[in-house]
Amino acid sequence: MHGRYDVIFHNVDLHGTLKMDSSLSHTAHGPKALIMKVMDPFFKKKPEGSEVPVKITGTYEKPSFGLDLGGKKETVVAKRLRELHQLSPR
Repeated sequence: MHGRYDVIFHNVDLHGTLKMDSSLSHTAHGPKALIMKVMDPFFKKKPEGSEVPVKITGTYEKPSFGLDLGGKKETVVAKRLRELHQLSPR
């Protein structure tokens, strides 16, 4: 993780990569798992596992955790994930 933590105002802005031993599709159930199965090749790390961009923002008291799909330069994979995330039921 890299980013900033403001000691005075407790603001958090951290970005990094989550390295998992399992594939991305194994982290969801139902229809989301089927959608994520399509995305597995983009996040696949050889020989096993996945790497997913993540972020922690907000304040120390109320952090917000999520996929780091934004940024100044959005990749094709990040754009597709953002679109899928907006379509998925919550």
